[in-house]
Amino acid sequence: MASSTEQPHIIAAYRYRLPFVKPLTLAHGVHTHRQGLLIAAQCQLRQTIIWGEAAPLPGFSRETLADVEAEFLQWINSCNRDSIGLSSASLQFALSMLSAPTTTQTGVIQSAQLVTAGMTKTALNPNEYTIKLKLGHQTIAGDIQQFRQFAEQYPNARFRLDVNQAWQLEQAQQFAQGINLSRVEWFEEPCKQLAMTQAFARSLPVPIALDEHLQQPDYEPELFEGLVALVCKPTLIGTLQTCKKLHAFTQHHDLDFVVSSSFESNIGHQYLQQLAQLWQPNTRHGLDTLKALASDAVFPRSSTSNLPVVPTSHMALVWQL
Repeated sequence: MASSTEQPHIIAAYRYRLPFVKPLTLAHGVHTHRQGLLIAAQCQLRQTIIWGEAAPLPGFSRETLADVEAEFLQWINSCNRDSIGLSSASLQFALSMLSAPTTTQTGVIQSAQLVTAGMTKTALNPNEYTIKLKLGHQTIAGDIQQFRQFAEQYPNARFRLDVNQAWQLEQAQQFAQGINLSRVEWFEEPCKQLAMTQAFARSLPVPIALDEHLQQPDYEPELFEGLVALVCKPTLIGTLQTCKKLHAFTQHHDLDFVVSSSFESNIGHQYLQQLAQLWQPNTRHGLDTLKALASDAVFPRSSTSNLPVVPTSHMALVWQL
């Protein structure tokens, strides 16, 4: 993170709306666009504009975009601008981006390929060896069949199986008994309750990664049998201070620490890449979501991108100095 004591001066906030390449099916519905709040701040010393992004993920974030905008307006007009007291995790993260801009030059960040509902096997890179497969949206038999199909199509790949807490203990055990467990890198939040997940880990045993539990305001990291990784989604967790605490826990216990995106725009995604480079450059992270967006905000995602770029003049102005 930048060591300068200069505090960026917030000058504007915009609501963006970017289309997905095709409708995106998540656990709580189908989405055609991604929306969020972009906060622009000026660094006087460097004469540059830096950006924060608050993009609550529908069905996963506790707050809505309307909540974020209302809380931002209340915060920006208040005398006490303490982001710690904010209730919107995505807004906390956006302000963290402004207060701690990264100076890390993003190198090559390896990421597991994400498979969401409706995606075909042919959409994947055949040379990829880590695949994140979303499960829990169908019957256990259907999940087993889906896993077997991908495992056959990609015989050299290992799988991170993300269930989003959809299974009961018996369902998790039924699934695990129906597949080749040697192909599984970990089960990510397999069960509805942590106690079920811990019982699942003990019973076979199987490797476990936690994700949703990290987003609970009162969560305190605790080692248990089978735990191999923490999956950190800053947009859903909030402050960088909390993320750093989780990272320190994984370092102390020799666990994997995965920085994971939540379908942020290219602006938030770039910052997450820089965090991954700074905190754990040799891990395969969960940053394979940008490919779902058909356009970028403010600037291109890369020097070779030919996707449309939506300027701030085409966004809704929420606040301006």
